[in-house]
Amino acid sequence: MHSGKGESDSAATQHIVYPAHLLTSHTIFSTFRLTTLIVTNPYAGLGLASGIADASSLADVLTRVLSHDASDSARLLLSWSDARRQKFLSVVDKPSRMAYARVKTKVDSEEEIKQLLERDGMVGALKKGMPMVPPSLETRGEDLMGW
Repeated sequence: MHSGKGESDSAATQHIVYPAHLLTSHTIFSTFRLTTLIVTNPYAGLGLASGIADASSLADVLTRVLSHDASDSARLLLSWSDARRQKFLSVVDKPSRMAYARVKTKVDSEEEIKQLLERDGMVGALKKGMPMVPPSLETRGEDLMGW
């Protein structure tokens, strides 16, 4: 795909290369914003879980866009992107950082373990056998603008 500028002048031509299997529709792909990419390495299974939730909700959105059932395809894709970013920030990021901090915590003595249990609510709750229900990672397409 070319930028459209200076097609005949190879020095001025900018090339954007996408793997062919990712280009279902140029119209759809061109609506994604590079600023929506989140580069992270979540801990505690949150990377896999949020990735599955991303794929699940995006499948519904893309089905709607490709079948021309979306009231506004571009708006729907941007709304999905914004909703997933917000879900990441509100549900995944903080617990992931906390899990990473737990992994890095020094617990070589009984006193250090006791301190961890006192200051970390999740670890303390798990130690007591209390169930912890995490917030939902789901994004419902029907709730998005442009659906």
